[in-house]
Amino acid sequence: MNWLDLIQITLAPVVLITAVGLINISLYNRYGRIHDRIRHLLHDIDAVSSAQLQEETREKKIANAKRQIEMLFERAKLSKWSLFLMQFSLIGAIVDSLLIFVNVLESVRLEVVILVIFGFSVLLILISAVLTAVEISKSLKGLSVEVEAVTETKP
Repeated sequence: MNWLDLIQITLAPVVLITAVGLINISLYNRYGRIHDRIRHLLHDIDAVSSAQLQEETREKKIANAKRQIEMLFERAKLSKWSLFLMQFSLIGAIVDSLLIFVNVLESVRLEVVILVIFGFSVLLILISAVLTAVEISKSLKGLSVEVEAVTETKP
């Protein structure tokens, strides 16, 4: 087997590594935005607590912020697991690439192991995508809480 064949064989895991890397950028950004929003709401709670407001208004604003923080925290957990699964998929793709090299260079029979690891990596991406879809669904619920608090009507 020549080097060109080896490069062609290892192309699938390399494409998977690249795709997972790009998806991770998006997931990290979502995860960071959730954290930023929680910190912003915590700051708002502090500001409202010391503001000159009617007690009822203050309690409503604080309760609303706490409700949003709870929802955001649930989203953060989903995002965290989605990111973890993507990282394990990335590790699987890297190990797969290395095993392909060993398989070709050392003439060791690792085809089944390589296919299982590749399939497992793709499965992890699928589960991560499902978790991300659930997190996105929850983001709309959080937004509706905020809209409800401002307009005092359910969206």
